[in-house]
Amino acid sequence: MISLKQHGREVSDLWRSIRAIAGEDDETVVDTVDGEGGAISALRAAIQAAIEAEAHAVACKALEASYAARRKVLEDRAERYRQSAAAFLQEVGEKSIRLPEATISWRATGPQLIGDIPPAADLPDDCVKFQRVKHEPSIKAALQAGRVIPGVFLSNGGVGLTVRKS
Repeated sequence: MISLKQHGREVSDLWRSIRAIAGEDDETVVDTVDGEGGAISALRAAIQAAIEAEAHAVACKALEASYAARRKVLEDRAERYRQSAAAFLQEVGEKSIRLPEATISWRATGPQLIGDIPPAADLPDDCVKFQRVKHEPSIKAALQAGRVIPGVFLSNGGVGLTVRKS
């Protein structure tokens, strides 16, 4: 199978000569080049694959949120079942019971936070955790300003592709 890059090399001269004849008529250029070797078909296949991959990524992101919410519901349910089992053991005066599924026992726990905890900005400094995390836009700005950051360099840039779907 010939790659899109190989098609591009083979078609570039043909594309330029047809463009010179057809002028700004993109449809004529595309149809003519495609008839000469299938490069446009390869290009279309690549763009269709990119659009499909992007759609899958969007769907996965939506599923992640849905699954996270579902996971939270299930975790909360499991905790309620555990609490009711512990309450049962306490009610009947048993510290532990051996069941076919598992041996269960209750234990005293320490105090837990209850109530609405305010946002971190409203808490005293000794009640929040500060994390040192890398901030790539700041690193890029520092490098562009001429600072040296060991192990990090700026690339020469690249090429982006805009795909407008009609």
